[in-house]
Amino acid sequence: MIVDTHTHIFDTQFSNDIDSVIKSAQEVGVGYMFLPNIDENSIQNLLQTSTSFPEVTKLMFGIHPCSIKDNWEQVLEHIKQTYLANKSNTIAIGEIGLDYYWDKTYINQQKEALAFQLEWALAENLPVSLHTRESTDDAIKIVKPYAEKGLKGVFHCFSGNLHQAQEIINLGFKLGIGGVVTYKKSDLPSILSQIELNNLVVETDAPYLPPVPFRGQRNEPKYLVNIITKISEIYQLKYDLVVKQLYLNTKEVFSI
Repeated sequence: MIVDTHTHIFDTQFSNDIDSVIKSAQEVGVGYMFLPNIDENSIQNLLQTSTSFPEVTKLMFGIHPCSIKDNWEQVLEHIKQTYLANKSNTIAIGEIGLDYYWDKTYINQQKEALAFQLEWALAENLPVSLHTRESTDDAIKIVKPYAEKGLKGVFHCFSGNLHQAQEIINLGFKLGIGGVVTYKKSDLPSILSQIELNNLVVETDAPYLPPVPFRGQRNEPKYLVNIITKISEIYQLKYDLVVKQLYLNTKEVFSI
């Protein structure tokens, strides 16, 4: 079974053809799709998608770092109440983390919110899905004490260097690998060739970051096939063996 550990198929870009998107993903072997919340405004679509496709979707709840403002505590309280009402189908706390790329106005609040949500994840015995754009080193420092207490999770859309990859692995976390691994100028193939396959999980981050040859188009969970094919080439292993190992890796983190 293939698992898309991070996909935004509840986004409005999928409003008109979500049924066919799900069907196409299932036809290539995708058995689960994990849906990471963004903020208060994404909750309705998130829940609607989960309700429509309960057998193949799992929920995440949290606040994306780009949505962190001064009122993040009030927003999170609303999200936590929604989580409690949907606890049975929740797979992780996410998408949480840090983002230094778009706007640094609320960096301190981002760090506070991240620590708060890591505590929440530990209390609920749930893993986390971490967004760490241009902030990987700080994210590692913040996550480390929680990892030492048993917290698990994924550094979603990993784009760091080999040293950072090894630090993340030492925390007991996995690297989330998506379409970027297929890009011509990506350093990921070189980095992955120096670490073991059992440290990876796969994701699309759909509708974003589609793999080659679909760059410029909307990403979809069915394109995990292209991502896994590239990983198979990097490790020089048969596709089916890679799928099997990735599933085992996913089960180490998430309760599926």
